[in-house]
Amino acid sequence: SRRQRQMCIRDRFDIVTQDDRGYIFYEAKFRKDPVTESIVQNEIRQVEQTGLKCYKYGFFSRGGFICEKEENRILIELSELYR
Repeated sequence: SRRQRQMCIRDRFDIVTQDDRGYIFYEAKFRKDPVTESIVQNEIRQVEQTGLKCYKYGFFSRGGFICEKEENRILIELSELYR
């Protein structure tokens, strides 16, 4: 049901936004190690399992990133929030 899907989304993802194009799912990783391509791909798979139309994926990372920058990704290092 729609309610169950909403509860599942709240349990799995840190931030979800919606606009006229669809959803953006954000995940925060507060580890010292950088976010890798494997971590990004795992999170994207989880989003795809929701069945919701997602056109971008956002990631916040304390330890930086070791992954490809792509048009459908928003990569934000924690230090960028405190400029």
